[in-house]
Amino acid sequence: HLRELAQDIHRGGRTGSGMDDNDREMAALRRSQKFRAHQSKYGDRSAARREREKEEARLKAEMELDREKRAAAAAQRKEEIAKATEEMMSSLPASFGAKKDDGGKDIHRKRKLEAFTQPSASQDQIDATMANLKKLQLPVSCEIVLNHGQKVISAMGLDPRGGRLLTGGYDYTVKMWDFAGMTRTLENFRELEPKEGHVIRQLRYCKGGKFLCITGYRCASIFTRDGHMEHEYNRGDMYIHDLQHTVGHVAALTDGHWNPKNDAEFLTASEDGSMRIWDVNTERRSKEYIKLKPRGGGKRVPVTACCFSPNGDMIAGAGRMGSVQIWERKQQRVSPRAKKKVYKAHEPQTETSCVVFASDNRALASRGGDGTLKLWDVRKFKKPVVEWKKDLPNDYPTSDVAFSP
Repeated sequence: HLRELAQDIHRGGRTGSGMDDNDREMAALRRSQKFRAHQSKYGDRSAARREREKEEARLKAEMELDREKRAAAAAQRKEEIAKATEEMMSSLPASFGAKKDDGGKDIHRKRKLEAFTQPSASQDQIDATMANLKKLQLPVSCEIVLNHGQKVISAMGLDPRGGRLLTGGYDYTVKMWDFAGMTRTLENFRELEPKEGHVIRQLRYCKGGKFLCITGYRCASIFTRDGHMEHEYNRGDMYIHDLQHTVGHVAALTDGHWNPKNDAEFLTASEDGSMRIWDVNTERRSKEYIKLKPRGGGKRVPVTACCFSPNGDMIAGAGRMGSVQIWERKQQRVSPRAKKKVYKAHEPQTETSCVVFASDNRALASRGGDGTLKLWDVRKFKKPVVEWKKDLPNDYPTSDVAFSP
């Protein structure tokens, strides 16, 4: 259209002297009609460009305003945290965190904990706590006391980011603590009861922020970072003799562990003598079934502890008869028989409350109900490399042990 319009204009300018009035009027009419048709089809490009530039300027202004609002909110949050920290620190004794040089012999660790303990806590209890810290030689520079309740704390879980803590106990409740939002009152921000009337056995965070809750019930649960239940997994049918053909556990759970390499999988152990691997998004039935084999066959042996290796290629389980067994897991499948096993790792009829792999996947630690802690070499899984005898009382079936990260 533009080419024809230019030709008409050129033709009219070249032959304008030889055209009469009718020809000029017809040429002008053709030009105006073509111009209007072109405008109606393609529009005014300069006007469209101005509209586009105006819209871009508006979006840029909105983004700048949103950025300023976020920066102001972050500054306000930082100021609130600093103020709360200052209030908490101002309430601490002057000697809190101070070090006393005793000629290089020891660090004086006695603190005035009365401000953070319950009125029922006696001076003898405070002195006993300080004596235990000194005996264990823990690198403590400062401490606070978080009051879960009046009953035993049976499980704890720390967020991988270090910002939140979970505590669960024999009062059937889980309490959630947020260090960043904590005031001088040192109160938890949420309290929940996963399963009414059942003790909390294990609490573990995954890298994504969710946490696994194991109670004395037959079903495991997963909660969001803010403490809302996301999944509760099925229980099995107790009337099926071969537990491999049922969908879940038929007796109380004892332990649970996330797959360190895959947040979509976790492991559970139960008093029904089995361990099961679950897919987070499949509540209906477990993914794999693992049976703890008793020596010489016979009845089912309750599984008291379980764990994944850091590389996810091995699974360890401990039984009430004192055995510790290790399975290999290749191509997302667990071998049906334990590759390594020690039947008398701990005294029979005692609760081996914890097994855990070291970060190198070669060492395994087990804490027995017989008051011992043993360190094993997975490559030579016959006798413990180191054994601490009768120094560690194990009064509860959830007593834990952990390697330094």
